[in-house]
Amino acid sequence: MNESEFRALPDGKVFARGVVLDGQPYFNFDRKERVLKWVAKKGYARDWAIYLGLLDWTWDEVERQGNKLHTEKLIRYLVPCSVSVIMLYRS
Repeated sequence: MNESEFRALPDGKVFARGVVLDGQPYFNFDRKERVLKWVAKKGYARDWAIYLGLLDWTWDEVERQGNKLHTEKLIRYLVPCSVSVIMLYRS
């Protein structure tokens, strides 16, 4: 995703979601081999974040109470994006 694509997304909305197998060489959040749900949400201040939750959580629960990702490698694995978009990530 480039910056113009990001700017076109609606504020305050989830723009991507999925599941990921944790504890793998390509994705290792908490070193537990389990499937996690994730959502990517654009904020209202030209920022965005990705939240992780358990597989049995609803998508809304992941969005509201999930753990925010902070590792650029993991963020970019789930949402491939340009440097300018990663700079807008809410830390």
